[in-house]
Amino acid sequence: EPVTLKEKVWSVKATPVAYSDAQPDFRAYSTVKAMRYANLQIASVGEVEFVSPNFKEGAILNKGEVLIRLDTERQTLALADTDAKIKAEKINAESLEKQTKLRRKLVDRVQKMKERNVATGASLDEAELAFVITENQVAQSIAKLQTLDILRRNQLKDIKDAELTAPFTGSLSDVNIALGQKVTVGTKFGILTKLNAAEVPFVVPAEIFVNSSSFLNTKVSVIWKSGNDDIVTIPATIRRYQSQVDKSDGGGTFYAELDTKIET
Repeated sequence: EPVTLKEKVWSVKATPVAYSDAQPDFRAYSTVKAMRYANLQIASVGEVEFVSPNFKEGAILNKGEVLIRLDTERQTLALADTDAKIKAEKINAESLEKQTKLRRKLVDRVQKMKERNVATGASLDEAELAFVITENQVAQSIAKLQTLDILRRNQLKDIKDAELTAPFTGSLSDVNIALGQKVTVGTKFGILTKLNAAEVPFVVPAEIFVNSSSFLNTKVSVIWKSGNDDIVTIPATIRRYQSQVDKSDGGGTFYAELDTKIET
């Protein structure tokens, strides 16, 4: 027999429809790295005369802080010798310039005398030759002064290069220095890592990396983990991406710079 069902009322709740952007959740694992670091070296040779008390493993160095100084006694003596030579050559140049003026006057005087048939052509030639020789000596003296000036500037730079200062504020590591140590050009004393300039490189698959330019300046979250625990979350921004594509899967690497300073 047909069964007559009772009418049932259904409750319907309406929700307004709105357009919005949806952002997928992608997770990648990586390590925080410093964007800037420097191998501490001195562009000079000699014996270590001074080491800053703060030049220790893990120390925080301030920009411009004097870290290491080499013995510059030899360079200082060489500079004093050059200064003495410059002083003597300047006196010589002034004397030659006076001689040049006098010989120029003598040439003019003999020229006038020859015009009056009081002097011979030989005497005029002799006066002109003496004038030319003195002029040449003046030119040589000026060239020697220029050479000595270049030598002096190089010696001043050698003295300046014998002192190592911190190029920026950072954390020191890999220290290798001692008083009396003989160093050469290229000897590395430590590594200075710039503070508060960190980034996280992470690899993304091909379906994301194919639109890499559209991800520039995109915000991401960097999460420090210890085991399964989240220690801290810091915002970061994708600033650049690797130009080469991974041949195996077509993916690539993004570089996210931390927006928040790291406590040290």
